[in-house]
Formats: sequence, structure tokens, C-alpha cells
Amino acid sequence: MLVTMVKFKTWLAAAVLCSIALLATGCATVAASRAEQAKWQGLADQAVTQFHIAPVSVVTTAGIHGRYYCDSRRLELGTEHKLERVTRWVLAHELGHALLNVCGDSLANEQNANAAAVRVLQAWGMTETAPMATMAHFRIDRAGPVGVPAPGVELKLVQ
Repeated sequence: MLVTMVKFKTWLAAAVLCSIALLATGCATVAASRAEQAKWQGLADQAVTQFHIAPVSVVTTAGIHGRYYCDSRRLELGTEHKLERVTRWVLAHELGHALLNVCGDSLANEQNANAAAVRVLQAWGMTETAPMATMAHFRIDRAGPVGVPAPGVELKLVQ
């Protein structure tokens, strides 16, 4: 009986330590998630203040995509991309929808949100991360063509 009791106490101690370790890492994960949420919400708050629009609520989600909901002024932001600047672009794009007060996935809405996203990135001082300046509305079978300027973009070609 004594050997069984010693084994039980050892097992119990190991289980308690394991539970504490799981709780600690879970708490650290929750804290990191809250910090991530606060970071993206802070950027959104900065943009809505800059452009004098109503506040937008940012909810971080799994994945790499974003979506803006006009009726609730809520923005879902996937934060799992390896490059933070891509997540910033997605946030800026979705804030572009809020800035223009347009929802829906039509080509015109997406192009206008992209153009507005450049303004948001400029407000953040992030113009170097704005990847879109031109668009091709046709199939390109060779190197060279770049398409036409995106809405709101002015280009000067130099050699």
C-alpha cells in the first residue's frame, strides 16, 4: 500500500505541475492575443481619427483575410500572415471601405477601397508598403505591360 501511495503522490505532483504549466502558457497566449488585438485596434483608431469618421471595431481572426461590415462598423482582420506589412495592407484596405462607407465585393468597391487604403497607409507613414499602383483589366501574355493606374493614383513614367 505504501508503494502505491508514493506512486500516487508522485503522479499527483506531476499532474499539478503539468496543469500549472498549461495554465501559464494559456494565460500567456491570451495576453499575447489581447496585445495583438490592441495593436491593430490602435492603428484603426489612428486612421478614423485622422479621417474624422466614426470608430471601427477591429476583431482579430484566424487566417490572412479581412472583411468590413458596414452595418456594425466591425472589421475582421486575419493576423496570421508571415509579413506584418501585408496584414497592415489588409487593415488599410478594410479601413478604406469604412472611409468610403461602402461594402460589398464588387470590383469598383474593391478598387476604391484600395485607393483609400493608400491614403490610410500615408496617414500611418507606410506608403512604402502600398503595393498597388496599376491594374491590368486584360490578360497579359508578355513582359512589359503594367495596366492602367488604379483609381486615385497619378503616375509619371520616366526612363
